[in-house]
Amino acid sequence: MNKIIFLLAITVSMVACTKTTIDAPNDFTVFVSNATYSVNDTVVFTITGNPDFITFYSGLPHSKYQFATDTSMQADSSVLSFSTLGTAANSSTQPWSANNISLLYSTNFSGVMDSSNIRNANWIDISSKASLANGATTVPSGSIRVDSLVSGTAPLYLAFRYISDTAKTTYKSRKWVLSVYNLKSYFKDTVYTQANNFTGGGFYTASLANPFNAWVYGNVSSLTQTLTFNAPAVGSLPDEDWAISRPYTFSQYPPDLGIVIKNISQSHFSTYKMTQNYTTPGTYIATFIARNQNNGDYKTVVRQVTLTITP
Repeated sequence: MNKIIFLLAITVSMVACTKTTIDAPNDFTVFVSNATYSVNDTVVFTITGNPDFITFYSGLPHSKYQFATDTSMQADSSVLSFSTLGTAANSSTQPWSANNISLLYSTNFSGVMDSSNIRNANWIDISSKASLANGATTVPSGSIRVDSLVSGTAPLYLAFRYISDTAKTTYKSRKWVLSVYNLKSYFKDTVYTQANNFTGGGFYTASLANPFNAWVYGNVSSLTQTLTFNAPAVGSLPDEDWAISRPYTFSQYPPDLGIVIKNISQSHFSTYKMTQNYTTPGTYIATFIARNQNNGDYKTVVRQVTLTITP
């Protein structure tokens, strides 16, 4: 009886230590009958082998295998834009020469939205780079290059600051409405939208003087979302109110993506017809990633085909 138990224990131990070997799909090949095609031709690839998974990168913009693992790349440019609207001028409103809104940036703000941290940061005024409203007509800021304000992976904070001193003037401060906030980074053949409204821009507000007045959001879920500072009454306490963005990193880059054209549950196929044609002449590298997988273990091979697309 003891011998039987001993043999069973050995058998169980051997089974437990057995590890399934995953073979690389080395028999996987890809070729085309002709390496030169005309614009808008349908390209058909011939495939041999039957790997568990096949992922395809066409070589078109946003689908290049050489950029599949890139998550950091310095942007060629990063451009900010927004629009402003003010209060119509009248005898009781501050003159436009007393501009009480400014656009600033910081690279050393801590991100803590309190008076001490905001004041301890080094804020640089770049209002002169933007066109601002001078009446009750919405004015686009124009395109403002901000990538030159910071280098590498350093964070950049953007801020809108409202300052008024109505306690010392007979004039009423102006109302300001900010809208159409947009920040985009441009990489080679990719445009990465950092933010397309104030919520996406991560703006938080802080009142450093007179908490009864503050920046307020409007149309929170809309692309036409606004940030508004309502004009306080004549004789109100002085105001200093900030709207500060989240930190932006202009080396942040979305990796190119392939499409899975076969998974483990699909049957073998011998040809693959592209679903998107090459519409621009040039040289493209089509890439196929074949993978065999078992649980967490996998092995891959890469096959590439160079295609010339003519007019």
